[in-house]
Amino acid sequence: MIEVNNLYKTYGRGEACVHALKGISLNIRKGGFVAVMGRSGSGKTTLMNILGCIDSQSRGDYFFAGTDVRRLSAQGKVYLRNRHIGFIFQSFYLLPSLSAKQNIELPMVYAGIPARERHKKSAELLELTGLSERASHLPGELSGGQRQRVAIARALVNSPSLILADEPTGNLDSRTGEEIMRMLCGLNAKGATIVLITHEMAVARCAKELITLRDGRLSKGAEAS
Repeated sequence: MIEVNNLYKTYGRGEACVHALKGISLNIRKGGFVAVMGRSGSGKTTLMNILGCIDSQSRGDYFFAGTDVRRLSAQGKVYLRNRHIGFIFQSFYLLPSLSAKQNIELPMVYAGIPARERHKKSAELLELTGLSERASHLPGELSGGQRQRVAIARALVNSPSLILADEPTGNLDSRTGEEIMRMLCGLNAKGATIVLITHEMAVARCAKELITLRDGRLSKGAEAS
């Protein structure tokens, strides 16, 4: 599904130049579950942003399901991101004035999906994540684990080919974090391709493959941030 060849990312120029990624090459198969570890500043989030079409590489190749992402227009990248990639973040990024159901439906609103279809899909995802009885609750009325499950449901609304999870257990206690990881493992068992950023080895062990970044390069072994 993902093929990255000799990927570089540089920010700034001259003395202010920062080399965030330095020649990254990797392949992720469809149905894979990859954990990315590394210290703060190692390039983890930069790599995630490029894979998610939020940012672009300075040089190198990135192919998503055979598509040369670098050749896509800005609108083409938006389409790929909205239709094929689901994002899960450490801070949830739920709108506080919207209910759990409304937060889940928001990407479908932007995609122009009819209300009847949106309601049907959100009901299915609320049931999948065990939140059917919390559908009308605002984020402030939910626990951290429940809010993360809403965020996972929202990431799944467009049936993405790829799920990118950036420290999805970072703001949760250990027991709730384990529940979230069981959910992600269950999604992977059903065929979802997942790339997960984490600094916790216990979380990384849930993945099928572990890669480590050190100063913008792939490194052998694993290290916590």
